[in-house]
Amino acid sequence: MSDRGRWLIRSAPSAKPRARLLCLPHAGAGASLFRLWPERAPEGVEVVRVQLPGREERAREPPLLSMTAVVEAIERELGDGPPTVIFGHSLGGLIAFELAKRLHEAGATPARLFVSGARPPHLPDPHQLHRLPEPDFIEALQRRGGIPDDVLRHAELRDMVSRLLRADLALAETWHRPEPVALPVPITVCAARADTVVSWETTAQWSLCSTRGYERVELPGDHFFVKQHDALVMAAVFPRIFQATATR
Repeated sequence: MSDRGRWLIRSAPSAKPRARLLCLPHAGAGASLFRLWPERAPEGVEVVRVQLPGREERAREPPLLSMTAVVEAIERELGDGPPTVIFGHSLGGLIAFELAKRLHEAGATPARLFVSGARPPHLPDPHQLHRLPEPDFIEALQRRGGIPDDVLRHAELRDMVSRLLRADLALAETWHRPEPVALPVPITVCAARADTVVSWETTAQWSLCSTRGYERVELPGDHFFVKQHDALVMAAVFPRIFQATATR
């Protein structure tokens, strides 16, 4: 059975949107992470939320372990449209970069790339949590804040979430390029100094990934600032959407 039509949740504000914002969640999260974004987006912006397999309405599907397969599926379903900007947090940031690269190679270069709480793709991940035995894996996720307490209290739910997170982290922690790849796409990096997963110093190396300019926006919170301070993240992203499309 084809998975076409399952990957993207579209919310068009008008018949002819002026820009398209594609949103990619972090490991273990679904499209609901961005549930407030469509109603708060500027007029003329179509918000497209990516729903990866293995979560929410796609919970019965196995998560993908291939970056190439993920990017190809999103590109296939995205199709033609207005100028595209891409936002991704953590694992979503890595996917966002690889998708931007693929779209550029296909002649559909994105107008801007937003990477949030994400390491640059040419740096190996130092954590490798997905390789830990289950008790150590759960403990590491608790320290990181990756599993809510109410999930931990229910063994069946905890095991389901653990399987998804292990698969997502295997994808995130094993994917890296041997050297920087610079795209002709301006990059805005959202980062927090208190992030212990992706350090503030590490995010500076995103500057090597663009030939069109790089900027870094500091946000409060830890690695999950995209949830803790979603209004501030949106405030960093939304004003830059039309700035990016105006320069195309």
